[in-house]
Amino acid sequence: MTITVNSEKKEVEKNITLAELIKFLEIDEIAIVAEVSGKIIAPDQYNSTVIQENENVELIRFVGGG
Repeated sequence: MTITVNSEKKEVEKNITLAELIKFLEIDEIAIVAEVSGKIIAPDQYNSTVIQENENVELIRFVGGG
């Protein structure tokens, strides 16, 4: 199925969870904020949040510095 991740179209398996998507994209889930179709998802909900066809996912990474 097709979804949009950070403004890029991606082909992923049906019924993929947010946690599986983050792992598939090789992103450290501790250092991000996840938003699915305009709703921020709490980290404890990543495993239970199933991504639907054509949904928009934004994964915002924290960057340290000074």
